Formats: sequence, C-alpha cells, structure tokens
Amino acid sequence: MHKEVFFTRALSGFLLIVFMVPFGLCLAAGAGEKTLTETAVAVESDRLLSPPEDFSPPTDYTVSEHQPEVYFVRYPLPDTPASPWSHWGIGALLPDGRVLTPIGDHRAIDGNSYLYEYDPRTKELRLAADLQSAVDEVGEGDFGFGKIHDRLNVGKDGKVYFGSYWGVRSGHDEKFRGERIFRYDPDKRELTDLGMPMAGWGDPSSNFSPEHNLFYGEITYRADYDNETRGRKFFAFDVETGETRFAGGHEGTGYGRDFFVDGEGNAYFNNGNRTLMKYDPEKNELQDLGPVMPISRLRRTAGPCPDGVLYATSHDKDDSGSRVLFSFDPATSETRTITAIWEDTPSMALGPAGRYVYMVPGNVRYPGRPLVRVDIESGATEVVAFLQEAIKENFDFSPGGSYGLVVDDDTAYIQFGIRNDLSFVTVELPD
Repeated sequence: MHKEVFFTRALSGFLLIVFMVPFGLCLAAGAGEKTLTETAVAVESDRLLSPPEDFSPPTDYTVSEHQPEVYFVRYPLPDTPASPWSHWGIGALLPDGRVLTPIGDHRAIDGNSYLYEYDPRTKELRLAADLQSAVDEVGEGDFGFGKIHDRLNVGKDGKVYFGSYWGVRSGHDEKFRGERIFRYDPDKRELTDLGMPMAGWGDPSSNFSPEHNLFYGEITYRADYDNETRGRKFFAFDVETGETRFAGGHEGTGYGRDFFVDGEGNAYFNNGNRTLMKYDPEKNELQDLGPVMPISRLRRTAGPCPDGVLYATSHDKDDSGSRVLFSFDPATSETRTITAIWEDTPSMALGPAGRYVYMVPGNVRYPGRPLVRVDIESGATEVVAFLQEAIKENFDFSPGGSYGLVVDDDTAYIQFGIRNDLSFVTVELPD
C-alpha cells in the first residue's frame, strides 16, 4: 500500500504537517520560529556583465548586452542533521510554471531528501515534501535517502517521478537494500512511495518516457547483496502498473551520469568505447548502435528539440582533448560536435524554442559562476551573466557548484551548492 504525505501552509507563513511520521518532516514541524519559506531578493550589481580577473575560458565567447534581472534566495533548511547539505539532482519545470527542486542531507544511515517548490509569481521558495515521511518501512538506523541523484521527471499526467540514491560505497553497505521510486503530485502536494523496483540496486541516473509511463534508470548492485556481485544494468519500470519491464545490458561497462530518451520513448545509454545502446520500449529489447559518439561517457542530456534531435555534454574528452557539447539525431544515429565546453558541466538545459543550450560550467567551481548559452547551429558561446561576485557583494555569500538548471521561455532557474550552503538563483534571459 502506498503511503501519501499531505502538506498545508498556515496563515503565519510556516509549513504545518497534517500527517507526520516519527522521522522526516516531523523534524521540520518542530523547528520553532524557523520559517520553511523564503522569498527571493533582487541582485543589484554592475558586475553581472563584467568578467572577473581570473576568467580565461579555453574558447572564444561574447558577453550579452542585456542587463538581466537576477534574484537570489537561500534554501530554508529544516533543523535536521546533515553531512553536509547538498544537491545532485535536476529540478523540473511544472506545467503551471512552478519549479520543483531537490536537495538532500547527504547521509546514508537515517538519510533524507527534500523537495522544494519555487513560484516565479511570488518569488517564494518553500519546502514541499520529504522522502522519509512517504515510506512506511523506514525506521531509525536504516539506510535512508540522503540524495536525489537523478532528474525529476514530469509525466504526461503532470505528476513528477524520481528515484532516491545515496550509493553503495557508503561504509554501511550491509544496510543498503535498494533504492525507491517516488511520485509527487504538485497540485495536491502529495508524495507517494512507488516501491523498490530492484532490490539490492542503486539508481544514480534516470530519465523518463511520459508517453509510455516508463521510468528508466542506470543501476549498480551492492557487491555482496545476497552474496552476489552483479555489476550494472539498465532498467525500465512502469510507474502505472508497478512492473519492472526490463533489466539488462551494461554488464562490465561504466555507466554515464545521464542518458538520452527520444520523442518515441526510446532510451540510449553509453556502453563504453563511444558506443550507444538503444532500448526500444515497444520491442522491450536492446540494440547496439556502435561507436557513434565523439566521447564515451555522457554527462548531461537534454531534449528532444522540436525536430527530434537530442543534446549532451560529455563527462570525458574527445580526440582533441576537450569536453564537448554535441547533438544526437535518433532518426539517423548520427552525432555532431557543436563546441568544446569550458569544464565538466552537469548543469545544462535546452531552451524551449530549441535554439540555445544553456550551461553553468563546473560541477564544483568555475571562475565567475557564469550562466552561458551556446547557439546550437553556430556553436557561438555567450555569457548571459556572471553571478559569483554580484551575489557575493549583495549577500556576502559565494554560490557553490551546480548540477541543477531548468529553463523556461524567459528565465533560467539555477540550483547552487554542491556540499555547501544551498541557494537558488533566477536569471532573466535575453531575447
């Protein structure tokens, strides 16, 4: 039986919990006068379009002439232990324009992760749900849910699907039983546990096919679970029926940190030596496409564009010694290198019009914390805003690395803070 957790907002501005469990957000309810809603504040600075002194990227770039509106807010964190607070997942743009964003306490035992909602109309960032409160079986001392490591996936029903993940190299492997999948209803603010599709397996990256209601994941096995060592697999889980429809592939190969899903619901994951494997949900089988990529490991994927083309940043380097942004056309299985990118870049999103790819270089640090965009056709790179010094002079706060970037028609929503104080920044985009 699924367990659902409901939330309401009191007139005082605090979040109150209607149903509580011994762990999880009951801790937030006892946070005294600490608010769990914060309002973003405008960043006023002439440094937003000024490169810092140490800014020297390896490729040519221009700086936008558009002075953007920028807003900054720190996450209103619950009074619970963290080791430390972190974010590793990608947020989601909800159908009504709100942005859903994940963070975690980075713990294995008793770990917990949280969902926050940002409303662009009110500029409020508020705590919406936590994972422990949605799971009946979790208790004190159990292996918890200290990270959401993959993307938040919006289904055709408007609900959001994602998996928990901490990892199986935590020092507490004997307590790890497997990761769970969750469904969040943004209209009712209900979080539902959909169970553990693959006992003993962890889920570091995922994607989704809304038309098929299929949750796709790359998974790794706890080495001694049931006294076996099973390596890695790709799996497909039907969120409607609760059935694991497929598990296979990836034997003996390293997983990437993301993978493609096209408009037909086919999934494509790296399989070593620059190859892609294709999963066809209609045939429920894998096909080896061969060495079609300029690199071997995907870092972040986006798309498809209106023309069906998908995009990715690389985790490794191509023959020229560069990490790259490239396109993949599932109709032809052809790839095209668009440009070299400045750093290992997990923070990447495709603009809705399909003209630009937006990125925040550096998963831990990069001078200036720039938001950049790349023209898909020409490869020209433009800095939309330099955020680090502008935020620092306004708030005495230096934003950390970024894994999370969501883009709508006119705004970029950036989640900062890898193992650091967490912040959320919005940047108005130029035409």
